[in-house]
Amino acid sequence: MVFEADERAGGKLRSISKDGLIWDEGANTMTESEMEVKGLLDDLGIREKQQFPISQYKRYVVRNGVPFLIPTNPIALLTSNFLSAQSKFQIILEPFLWKKSDSAKVSAEDAKESVGGFFQRHFGREVVDFLIDPFVAGTSAGDPESLVMRHSFPELWNLEKRYGSVIAGAIKSKFSARKEKSAEAKGSSEKKRRQRGSFSFLGGMQ
Repeated sequence: MVFEADERAGGKLRSISKDGLIWDEGANTMTESEMEVKGLLDDLGIREKQQFPISQYKRYVVRNGVPFLIPTNPIALLTSNFLSAQSKFQIILEPFLWKKSDSAKVSAEDAKESVGGFFQRHFGREVVDFLIDPFVAGTSAGDPESLVMRHSFPELWNLEKRYGSVIAGAIKSKFSARKEKSAEAKGSSEKKRRQRGSFSFLGGMQ
C-alpha cells in the first residue's frame, strides 16, 4: 500500500520523456551518502539502473543570464570570479568566527533551523543563493528555506554541534576518514568499483 498526498504516486518527482530527452520536473539527482539509501538501492535491485553524469563534477549555475561553471574545490572557488570578495572573506574567516566554543550557541530551537538559515550564518546569503539553492533544488526539489538542516544535511549539522566551524569540522573528519579507510581496504572489489557522487536513473527519477 502506498500513501500519497498528491493525486499520483511519486510526489514532486515527475520525469517527462520527449524526442529522446528526459526532463525531471522535481529532483533530478540524488546522492548515496546515507546507509539507508545504500540499503534501499540494494533491496530494490535498481543499482543497474543508476546513471551517473558523464562529467560528474561539472555543474553550471546561471547568474545574471550567464552560465558559470561551479568551481570543484575550495581553492578554485576562492580564486574564481563566481563569488564576491565579501563572500570569499566570509568563507575564509568561517573557521575563526565559529570556533568550538561557539557550538554552545546552537540551542534546541536551532534543531528546526532551515538549510538556508544554517548556511547563511556560516557563509552568507550569496553562497545560499548561488550554491546551496541550486544544489537543493536539484536533489530535493525544494528550497533552502523550507527544508530543516538537521534532517537534510545531518552530517554538516553535527559538525557544527561538535566543532562549531563547518570547515574545520569537515577537514578534521576527512583526516579521520582516511585513517578508517586503511582498515576498510579489505572490503569487496564491488564496493571499490562503485561510482560516487550524484546520480539519476535510466528513464529519470520517477
